[in-house]
Amino acid sequence: MSEVADLLNEQLDDHRIREIATHLGADESQTRDAISAAIPALIGGLGRSADSPDRMNRMTTQMNALGGGSIGDLLGGLLGGSSGSSRSSSSNSGYPDIVGDLFGNKQKRVDDAIGKSSGLDIRKIGPLLAILAPLVLGAMRSRANASTKSSGNSSGDLSDMFRRERTSVESKAGGGIIAKLLDQDGDGDFDFSDMLKLGMRFLGGRR
Repeated sequence: MSEVADLLNEQLDDHRIREIATHLGADESQTRDAISAAIPALIGGLGRSADSPDRMNRMTTQMNALGGGSIGDLLGGLLGGSSGSSRSSSSNSGYPDIVGDLFGNKQKRVDDAIGKSSGLDIRKIGPLLAILAPLVLGAMRSRANASTKSSGNSSGDLSDMFRRERTSVESKAGGGIIAKLLDQDGDGDFDFSDMLKLGMRFLGGRR
């Protein structure tokens, strides 16, 4: 079980999903399905960052830049500070390009998978990911802080937590969905319906 996905499931209730949909000018049901598919992909992308010291340093810097507020506070700032009209995560949220760092040249593949599985307009996927990526990082920070308080360990083991979360995502996903999406070259054989099934397993399939 992914602790980060569980935390986000608690925080992204129907009211907050409705706020995100309104902000994007999107259908609420499609937005919910897109969020459900996007969360595991973002967690998987963060887990991949742990394999690169440079990327891990950037993620740590971006995590520290989020400030000390709750995930709800962070979401309020994200929705209040952007128009939702731009695809760039930096122009949407005011944060560095977290999405670009996570997905690199696989970003279009991720966008397509989320869009096709949820029905959400592909032009709204980038702005949605720009909102969700800081939230996932914020959830990672919350879990890391809780772990440090309970165990006394420093956050120097943050990369290990990223790896554990990725392993949890991939274990629950089954069938190598995340690996196919992020690690392999796209050759047209990716089953986009798997993304929606995956998201429904992670975030409870709320309707």
